[in-house]
Amino acid sequence: MKKLGLVGFLAVGSVLVMGAQMVSRNRTPAKKADPSAAKATPRLPAAVISETVSLCGKRTMEVADDGRLLNHFRYAQADQNTLSSAPVAAGGNCQAVHKDMAADFNALLLAARNSLGSGGLYAVSCHRNETYQADLFCGKRSRGIPAEIRAESVAPPGFSEHHSGYAVDFGYALMPNCNFKRCFGSTRAGRWLAENAASYGFEMSFPEGNVQGVTAEPWHWRWVGRGVGQADRTAKTVFSAARSRFPSTQTVRLAGAGSK
Repeated sequence: MKKLGLVGFLAVGSVLVMGAQMVSRNRTPAKKADPSAAKATPRLPAAVISETVSLCGKRTMEVADDGRLLNHFRYAQADQNTLSSAPVAAGGNCQAVHKDMAADFNALLLAARNSLGSGGLYAVSCHRNETYQADLFCGKRSRGIPAEIRAESVAPPGFSEHHSGYAVDFGYALMPNCNFKRCFGSTRAGRWLAENAASYGFEMSFPEGNVQGVTAEPWHWRWVGRGVGQADRTAKTVFSAARSRFPSTQTVRLAGAGSK
């Protein structure tokens, strides 16, 4: 093959440069990434309805997508027809309870009296309406305390298990200084409840380390029944969201309980 002269070499180089320029002009430029696309906020499912609640007439808060306000679920006010006077053995400020749990509640109190004596376990508080709960959450004792802190131990009005008539706050007459305090769990009454309450259809709503986000309350118990009757199923339905999403050891035990 003959060697290219200087003129031929320059000609070939010119052709290669022109070809590269044509390819460059015809190439589609790459699109730049849209920085806003990665930061786009996903839309809520159509089934999720935003709900806001006015707290103490001063602050508006939004209920979370899972139905909780400050970690508490909403509970409807019990119809007066479903309530009955609390058993005489209840004592304290317990005025009314749901009629479906009255028999088990009375049996639990009598069993505790036989075991602990007449000055032992009693009910400090049972059914509460929203007005009463609002006084607890928004009253003088709570002023100056942020709602987030108050809600760790007191549910906002409309979001208390006590509205249902199935919840009871227990106390120990021999150690009243431990009522509504964690030390209640270490009293004779607290230990007796931990060992025996499930036999009467009760479970601790907020045990130590509960993932619902409520401060441990060894004195606060809710009745969910111990059988498969209509009354038991109704009570379990009331607390279904809390029990299914934040189950405790007692919840699991009661879920497998047989008929009365």
